[in-house]
Amino acid sequence: MPRDEGARTSGGRGPGGHGRSTKIEKARDPRGALRRLLPYLRSQKRLLIVVLILAVVGTVLGLFGPFLLGLAIDKAIKRADLRELLRVSLLMLGVYLGSWLSQVGQSVFMARASQRAMRELRAHLFSHLQTLSLSFFDRHPHGDLMSRLTNDMDNISRVLSQNATQLFTGFLTLLGILGMMFALSPYLALGSMLVFPLMFVLVAFVGKRTRKGYRGLQAKIGQLNGQLVEMYSG
Repeated sequence: MPRDEGARTSGGRGPGGHGRSTKIEKARDPRGALRRLLPYLRSQKRLLIVVLILAVVGTVLGLFGPFLLGLAIDKAIKRADLRELLRVSLLMLGVYLGSWLSQVGQSVFMARASQRAMRELRAHLFSHLQTLSLSFFDRHPHGDLMSRLTNDMDNISRVLSQNATQLFTGFLTLLGILGMMFALSPYLALGSMLVFPLMFVLVAFVGKRTRKGYRGLQAKIGQLNGQLVEMYSG
């Protein structure tokens, strides 16, 4: 991923820059980096379509469960109708079981697609390293390069296999909840949305500090890798 080279300061201590200190780096073009990941995901198009379908099915079933719970309370428990309660309970069991199976299938297929994409990305990255000059490896700390090859690649894999699906299903869940709330009671739905601005402010506040801490963590990992390389290589 391209990063701002101006954010890095280094003081050499021998070839490879083992003793260099690396400052926190900011992503220079996140959208461009995501666009460059798309070719690796296009080859897994079929698996991704299956993941999207399972995500939609799981989200719909997950939203249908609380609705059935409301029916069980309003129509079965209040009226002491055991037959209706049993029917709704069995339906709820099937809904939650289907939602769980959808989530499991979604995780399995997304993990398979992301690992295949990461295998291609690692192979291309390794091939690219073979074309670089020796001066490149003298200018860049070995620990930083190792961190990019290992930790950064693992982070990309985690984003593809977990965070991407969580973001998509979370967005669908939010839309579904809002739709059901407005269908049941528009006024209560509007009242509940009054807290949304506060939520956005809190998310932005926490996210800003989380990103800063995460970049600091990655910089420390790069320094630690550099020290390990120096220690074992002499």
